[in-house]
Amino acid sequence: MKTKQLFTKAFLLLAFTFGLQQSADAQLGGILNKAKTAVQNKVKDVSKDVKEKATKEVKAEASKAKTQAMSKALQKALGDAPDCPWVMAEDVNIAQMENLVNQLGKMNNDKTREFAAQIDARATYDMKIIKGMDDGSLPKDNGVYEMAKKEMDNWETFFSKMSAKGGVYGPHNMKKSDEGWYQDGRVQIIIPTKNGVYVTVKKDGQATFCSLAYDAIYAEELELKDATEGFIFNLNEATLFENFASKQSHEFEHEYNRSLLAAQLIGDAIKFNKPENIERRAKPAAGSMNGAWRAKALPLAKQKDSNLIDLVITSDAWDVKTNALGVPIKRIIYGYIFYKDKNGTKASARSWAQKYQGGGKYGALANDGVGVETDFYVK
Repeated sequence: MKTKQLFTKAFLLLAFTFGLQQSADAQLGGILNKAKTAVQNKVKDVSKDVKEKATKEVKAEASKAKTQAMSKALQKALGDAPDCPWVMAEDVNIAQMENLVNQLGKMNNDKTREFAAQIDARATYDMKIIKGMDDGSLPKDNGVYEMAKKEMDNWETFFSKMSAKGGVYGPHNMKKSDEGWYQDGRVQIIIPTKNGVYVTVKKDGQATFCSLAYDAIYAEELELKDATEGFIFNLNEATLFENFASKQSHEFEHEYNRSLLAAQLIGDAIKFNKPENIERRAKPAAGSMNGAWRAKALPLAKQKDSNLIDLVITSDAWDVKTNALGVPIKRIIYGYIFYKDKNGTKASARSWAQKYQGGGKYGALANDGVGVETDFYVK
């Protein structure tokens, strides 16, 4: 009995121990399976990363190759970009533009032509980019496209600054014929210089320097210097506008016409500017007030113009100036002083005035002003 009980206990102990071992093995198996799965997953993750990285590298290489191919295609289609005077699209120097415009009246025209050729070549190149990428005949490259657009905007700014400086005032009906540029014969074209010398076309078709009244005058050294600068400016402006206006921006074509005609007219006037071609007007006639006031005006005029030789009062009555209430301020008489230069006697408009003192009385006569009319030679 005891032996049976002992055997039974031993069997139970063995079974319990075996059960414990089986449980431990199962747990170990589970741990190993989990570890195996984790390793497999890690391998998968690493493989995925490697694959994604490789895919990105392949795509980057493909993009680079595509960009290079596009660049080669563009270069083949467009050729090398022409040099331009400024790198206009990156950091355009407005002050440099304005300085060039201000120097156009002194620049050698051959140099201006070289400069114009650079502008025209670069603008033609930019326009080819814009047109080709817009219609699909060139591969689209946004960077190149925006650069071309920006450069065209900058060139138009430069040409607008030339138009603004100008110096030609005349009709808008300038036309082109087989003989060249000309103006409507019914209209006189005027190109003023800084010193008030003008250029016009007389009825016989001769361009000449003139006064505000269109009377031909002889331009002396200072006026001739300004006129010459006006001629060079307009000649250079026309040179710069010539191709750009006709090929790139038709809105500037009128400015080209004006500057070309202005250069032609001023050049003709300079050639015609000889003492023997001076147009002499009749000496201004004395007015009814000359007898009473000439002697008083003469010493006053000499205070300001010591080289005058005579004067004449042309007024027949006082020109009374009043305030808003109609009260007199002063009264004025008009006339001319006369002085000589190497080419003859010239007349220059002047005025003299008396200030109102009240009670119907005026003060002493005094110098009043210089007329707006340009001095002219008298017969």
